[in-house]
Amino acid sequence: MRKLVVLLSLASLLVAGNAMAQIDPDPDMIGVYFDLGATTWCTSPGPVGPYPAYLILTNATALSGVSGWECSVAVTEGVFVLSWLYNGTAVNALSPPNFAVGLASPLPWEPAILLMTFNVGLFAATPVEITVTAQPIPSIPDTPFPLPAYAAGDDPGDLRSLGYSTGWDPETGTPNVAAVINGDCTPTANEDATWGNVKNMYK
Repeated sequence: MRKLVVLLSLASLLVAGNAMAQIDPDPDMIGVYFDLGATTWCTSPGPVGPYPAYLILTNATALSGVSGWECSVAVTEGVFVLSWLYNGTAVNALSPPNFAVGLASPLPWEPAILLMTFNVGLFAATPVEITVTAQPIPSIPDTPFPLPAYAAGDDPGDLRSLGYSTGWDPETGTPNVAAVINGDCTPTANEDATWGNVKNMYK
């Protein structure tokens, strides 16, 4: 474990422009952002037009990258997602907004791994909230509560749970809102409930 931490630290230093500014430094986290460096989860772009949002895995402990991933993405009722665009050559075994995605070639490791881009249709300045949760039938059923997950790049059978980047209830696993458009940008991250601490609770 200590060697892995050292390797992750060295890799982060090589790409400090992205890593140092990430919202959540914990390993194996998932969130929705409005930039590819995983630094902006809340924005006010204006009332009209398609607006891209990025589903990103940060600080993956699988240094071989990502060969598959799964989660669900919920957007405020009445707001339309105009397109779902997977990163890489991918097949979704489910239907959006639920995802169990396999990749023909693994996505390489970097501090912020783009999993998917989706375009939110903005037709008014109405606040939009986006939430990430586990998909309906998670591949890792023996965790204390359902969670998103990903598969290591060199071994699709090596499944790893993902924590929520912008905060959650560690007792129930309930995530907070992952991203906000035209809404309240008060930080939601729960600093007392880091993913590392939650994992340690169940060892």
